[in-house]
Amino acid sequence: IMTSNISSRSLDKGTSLGFHKDDAEMNYDRMQKDLKQDLKRTFNPEFLNRLSETVVFRPLDVEHIVSILDVQLLQLNEQLIQQGLTLDVTTEAKRWLAEKGYDKSFGARPLKRAMQKHLEDVLSDEMLKGRFKSGGVIEVSLQGDTLVFTEKSGALNAC
Repeated sequence: IMTSNISSRSLDKGTSLGFHKDDAEMNYDRMQKDLKQDLKRTFNPEFLNRLSETVVFRPLDVEHIVSILDVQLLQLNEQLIQQGLTLDVTTEAKRWLAEKGYDKSFGARPLKRAMQKHLEDVLSDEMLKGRFKSGGVIEVSLQGDTLVFTEKSGALNAC
């Protein structure tokens, strides 16, 4: 399985593919046809012939990124459970992280970097400082433009 962002520049411009950037529903058939033409212009026929199938996905929006973030937060929580901790991220904090990790051209790829920078790195530093007790629940909320880590007992712990 391979992924590519071929035509992402065209999608960002919108009008070059025959639809406006602000349209609620893009003309998917037209977009798919144009993207496949871009594939043919970008790759040699010999390479394309070796592919079993080409799938064109609809562009992700922030709500999709929030769903992907939820999956990644479940994975992070599984790791934290081994340390005797649980993470509880507020809806506002999730949305903020999703927006930091969203790029129309790159889809969900920047999300992991945003999670590492704004959540995992800070959380790791706080854990190394011994600020969270085993068995505790860490709430991650948003204050202004900053994630705040608070132990459910009410003590402010990070950021």
